[in-house]
Amino acid sequence: MSTPALFLVAITLHTVMSAPQQISSQQATILEQFNNFNGISPWRWSFTLSDGSRRDENGAVADGDLSVSGSYKWKDPEGSVHEVHYVADRGGYRTVPEVGLGTNAALTLVGK
Repeated sequence: MSTPALFLVAITLHTVMSAPQQISSQQATILEQFNNFNGISPWRWSFTLSDGSRRDENGAVADGDLSVSGSYKWKDPEGSVHEVHYVADRGGYRTVPEVGLGTNAALTLVGK
């Protein structure tokens, strides 16, 4: 490949790679927001977006140890909804399984 052709390919690739990313026309808006985080323990803050995403966090300092718990939820590009509950304290960050009856529990209770 000649030098001018290689230069032309390099300029074209640079132009394409440096182009701004397309932003979706459906950007999420804030539906609900709460903030009680003023530096005094305990605190809580949360938000909910129009795309179904949300975040909620509670925290406190007890006996000099910071303890935070909360959850966040989002929908991936394929449409699956994900939700994570977590705790972060002296023991580190860890996810907590959500405890619930599940969808079949209501069906079995109705039939009895």
